[in-house]
Amino acid sequence: MSNITRRSLLKRAAALSVGSMIAARGSPVFAQETTIKVGTLKLIHGITPYFYSKFAPAGTTIEVIPFESPTDGKDAVVTGTVDFGIYGLAAATLGAAAGQPGSRW
Repeated sequence: MSNITRRSLLKRAAALSVGSMIAARGSPVFAQETTIKVGTLKLIHGITPYFYSKFAPAGTTIEVIPFESPTDGKDAVVTGTVDFGIYGLAAATLGAAAGQPGSRW
């Protein structure tokens, strides 16, 4: 049985995302200026998206949008205000408890 740690999972996910960005550089989508909106929480563990621009391909701008609560961030993802967000189970749990749409993942 394989023992996968959180660190190894994050390393694999980062490698896959960077690899897919590099592979897509020749794509017409990346030939133009692209802005990716990333939602995160106003907490110290939500600092990671602020470093994404160091690894983004040329022509890609990372716009970080901070949120006060995971539910606010989840709502932004559901409505398309941000392209993706860095949230955990709390966003789905709090949203579902409040009866908000998009909380049944």
